Formats: sequence, structure tokens, C-alpha cells
Amino acid sequence: MKGSRVACAWLAPHRAWHVAAGFTLWSLWFVAAYGALSVACAVAPPAPARGPFTGVNLSLLLLTLATVALLLAAAWQCWRGRRALRPEGPAHRERAVRRRFLAGLSALLYLTAAAATAFVGLPLLWLPPCV
Repeated sequence: MKGSRVACAWLAPHRAWHVAAGFTLWSLWFVAAYGALSVACAVAPPAPARGPFTGVNLSLLLLTLATVALLLAAAWQCWRGRRALRPEGPAHRERAVRRRFLAGLSALLYLTAAAATAFVGLPLLWLPPCV
């Protein structure tokens, strides 16, 4: 039981690592997506006449949607965690305010990273992959 409490405490939405996690996930997606696109275009480029309806674009679109879903889920969890953090008394007020701030900031940054991922992935819907 103690081990599960430690894991839950580490994942709590008010932990500082959440502040950097959103854009870290975004950067990993960015490198993976453009790396995969470069390798796919070097190894077996699809014909430009096929337009955006290729396996390369479909694969990258699925990766993009999965990343956006993960970032939105993390934002939702942090926002829910922020709303749940209430001061338990005057002695804990400062800590609760700090934790609420970190959870809210993390939620906002996760949401921004999700929007950035969706925006950068949008051309997958209308551009051929290897042009």
C-alpha cells in the first residue's frame, strides 16, 4: 500500500515536473514525427499525385492525435487536481495556494502544448508528405 501512495504522490498535479512535461512531450513528438517523415521520404517516397492520402501521412496523423489526446488528458488531470486542492486551515493556506498555482500552470502548459501539436500537425490533412 505504501508503494502505491508514493507513486500517486509523485504523479500529483502540483508537482513541479508537470510544468516542463507538456513541452517535453511536444518536442519528443516533433522529433519523432519529422524524423519518421524524413526516413520515410528517403526510403520509399509516395507519389506526390496521391496527395495527402498516403500511409506516411496517416501514420503521422495517428501519432499526432495520440499525442494531442495524451496532452489533453494531462491538462484535464492537472485542472481537476487544481480544483481539488483546498486549504485545510490557515497554517496550510500558503502551501495550498502554491500547489493550486503549479497545478493550474501545468494544465495551461499542457493545453498550450496540445494546441501547438495540433497546429503543427494540421498540414498532414492537405499536403503530400514528401514535397
